[in-house]
Amino acid sequence: MLNPIDFIKKPKKPTFPKEIQTTDWETEFVTEIDTDTNRKLIQKEENEKKIVDETETESDKNDTNSEIILEEKDNQDQDEIIKRKDNQDKKKKHMFYEIAIVMKDPEIEDGKCGKKITPKEINKIQVEQAKILDKIRESGLEIEEQDVDKKPLHFYLVGVSLRMLEKWGEEMRTKVRLIQKDLKQIEHYSEFRIEDKSQYAVSQDFPDCVFPSAARQSLVTTIIQEKRGRGGCNINIPKSLHKNYMSGYFGLHNTKERTDLYASWTKRPSELFQFKQPENKIRDYFGEEISYYFAFLGFYSKWLIFPSVLGLVFTIAKYTNEKFKKSYGYVSLAYCLFNALWVTFFIEFWKRRIMTLAFRWDLLDLNTVDETPRPQFKGKTRKSPITGSIERYYPEWKRKIKYLFTYSIVLIMMAAAAACSIGINWKKLKGEKNLTMGYKIGTGVGTGASIFILDYFYRKIAFYLSSWENHKTEEAFQNAMIIKLFPFQFVNSFSSLFVIAFVSRLPDFLDTQLASLLLTRLAIGNFQELVVPFLKGKFRNCCSTFSRKSEKKMNPIVNQSNLPQYDNTIDDYSEMMLQLGYISLFSVSIPAVSFLAYLNNLIEIKVDSAKLRTMQRPLPRIRIGIGNWSYILNVISVLVVMINTALIAITYSDSLKDLSGFDTTNNRLWWLIGLEHAIFLIKYICHMIIPDTTTEVSDAIKQEQFKREKAALLYGKGIFEEDFNETESENEDFNETNDPEIKI
Repeated sequence: MLNPIDFIKKPKKPTFPKEIQTTDWETEFVTEIDTDTNRKLIQKEENEKKIVDETETESDKNDTNSEIILEEKDNQDQDEIIKRKDNQDKKKKHMFYEIAIVMKDPEIEDGKCGKKITPKEINKIQVEQAKILDKIRESGLEIEEQDVDKKPLHFYLVGVSLRMLEKWGEEMRTKVRLIQKDLKQIEHYSEFRIEDKSQYAVSQDFPDCVFPSAARQSLVTTIIQEKRGRGGCNINIPKSLHKNYMSGYFGLHNTKERTDLYASWTKRPSELFQFKQPENKIRDYFGEEISYYFAFLGFYSKWLIFPSVLGLVFTIAKYTNEKFKKSYGYVSLAYCLFNALWVTFFIEFWKRRIMTLAFRWDLLDLNTVDETPRPQFKGKTRKSPITGSIERYYPEWKRKIKYLFTYSIVLIMMAAAAACSIGINWKKLKGEKNLTMGYKIGTGVGTGASIFILDYFYRKIAFYLSSWENHKTEEAFQNAMIIKLFPFQFVNSFSSLFVIAFVSRLPDFLDTQLASLLLTRLAIGNFQELVVPFLKGKFRNCCSTFSRKSEKKMNPIVNQSNLPQYDNTIDDYSEMMLQLGYISLFSVSIPAVSFLAYLNNLIEIKVDSAKLRTMQRPLPRIRIGIGNWSYILNVISVLVVMINTALIAITYSDSLKDLSGFDTTNNRLWWLIGLEHAIFLIKYICHMIIPDTTTEVSDAIKQEQFKREKAALLYGKGIFEEDFNETESENEDFNETNDPEIKI
């Protein structure tokens, strides 16, 4: 520390040369001068000491003050650290961990098709993995790494705060449930707005959160994939999975919400015969796509009650009453008309159900077209003529040229499936009458087994062909899969029935063939959907448990990662469409197949719901209705009329000989054409009479449209929201006090 006395100039004492000799008076004068100077010097020294003492005391004070300040700063830093820890603990309590990301340390043996990857590629994967984690943290999401001893895998949980959910929920117009004022009132959903937060129903487990589990997972996925300019991470999840930057990306099961869902879904034995599904709870947990499937399954199963009861009565009478059997041609005529009308009414009322659920979930004005490119999509970069942004482009004419090849393969495979089915049932087709019942049932079961084997191998071919067509979006790829799969499955499943009914014309063989095919399909389908995934999950858990050195309880995140993936609803819808074909196209021969389908669907609802528990939780997808399966329903409704009338005119023509004009082939042909056109006319009239929406939904849609038009008109005139609300209240007062016929 600098001493201020060093900067004070000390006065020099007066000195005289030795050569000078002084007198007495001079000496007295000099002594007087010396004493004066000494006094002055003494005073200066004393002043200097005072200054030094004062500066030292001030420096000591400053040192003590600085020490006190430093101590206070240290205390403040400690308080801030404690506050940060408290805030982190609070954040963890209020964090919603909805997504799990699995990353694997790259190794040389990880290359595809047996190829080894280079150290440069390993370094690239490691850099990309680090970038993914950094982008997620920078966006505001939380990442928590699980302490799992399962190298080379790393498990990360992605969490989101309530404040971030509300911000993104309002921006993405997320639909949340409104408070149900009346218990009898149907629950409705609306777009989330922070200012209207008090109007939304909150979760029982999270009192401050209005977003259900599916909405939270959808928002987290949106944040991860959204561009960084909008606050997202700009991470292409499918591409990251395809490039091995991620080994897994799936939604986490929420134990409390899942328990609440399944308590009202599958655990009650009294609900075995109750087809009404908890559609809102399924939608809140799994999303709209899966909820629509179970709504369709429950609605379709409920409508099966009518044909199953009637078909069971007809079948019992057919095999127990000889008079009824002889006049079965007339019964089949009536049952044909019933089948055509039943399918028509089922489709029309299902359309109404689709619109009711879409209105309830506030999806009517939603654009569900997903334009996100698939990671497998290949094309040249160009400037988009619509948006002006850079995009990958593949010419449509090249894809159409590929269609010529791919659908030629589909036709060849359909012919091969028909040939296989005909080969198994060759003796039946030749009309040999000495065949035993065991042979008839055995060939039917063998045909059903061959159907599943061919479906399994053809699915891989259809996947390869659809991938080779190079579709841009996942929606287009799935539509291409449906177009290739269902025609093949239709021919594979029904070719033997067509040949027996219209070539061999053997009604007795048709009965056993249809029953054995349907029962085989139901048995193998349920085993494949429930037992196989359950055994696979148990096997994987056992293998991973025995491979661990310690016998500690396995992390639940690891358990969920070991479960098989639930890709989409294509297989589920395909199963129901084929079942509808069995009970409507050829059920004239044995109407009791409708009752078998009804019993199967009692179990199918429980099997499909339990299947979701034995698989990884699928990411929620927004979809209105059942997509392209609606067109397949319409095709089946047309085939029902054509095939049933053909069965009556060709297969059961012998029992209708007493009918006037039905004795010759030409007359039967005219009967066939006339009956077919009459039923088509009835179908068209029913289609025109039955509206696609209920009166309640159509009135609500018109009311909402009227309010929007009125709000836009008032906004154009400069009237703001408060004035608009005042005019609404004035209109309500006017309606209450005046004649109801002139209400606004």
